[in-house]
Amino acid sequence: MMDEFSYERGKRLVEVYHYLKTTGRVKSQRDMAEVIGITETSLSKALKGSPKYTTTALFDKILRAFENIFDEEYLKTGTGSLLKKDNQNSNLGEIHQIEDLKARLQKAESQLSFYEQEIRQKNIQYNQAREDIDNLKKEIERKNQIIEDYRERLLYSAKKETADAG
Repeated sequence: MMDEFSYERGKRLVEVYHYLKTTGRVKSQRDMAEVIGITETSLSKALKGSPKYTTTALFDKILRAFENIFDEEYLKTGTGSLLKKDNQNSNLGEIHQIEDLKARLQKAESQLSFYEQEIRQKNIQYNQAREDIDNLKKEIERKNQIIEDYRERLLYSAKKETADAG
């Protein structure tokens, strides 16, 4: 059964996790668990507020693994704010930089998608033009063969007329 104290600690731990994920310090719960030296299962239970896992020892591991980021008093008691005072402004700047990078990435992905579509269309046009050229070459070969056949018949007729006249 979860008590209010463990529930509140679990909520603060969720804040820590979201902050670390948003700033790119961890990518997943597994990543965070590895960094602080616990199992992913233990972290998952702590995030849900399980009293057995939301211990002071866990918060001490977080503070050691991510030193100079989080306010110890806040993590352990809920008093104050998540980040140490000297980190609040610099970390806010990092968050804005990350948000800006995400927006730029999304724009670049959108442009890439547009250009990929254009390339697909150009490839279709290229393939059609290539096919048209191949068909025209075949048509020219066929016409050349007709001309060659006609020439041979003319030569044959001319030779025959010369032979008949002589």
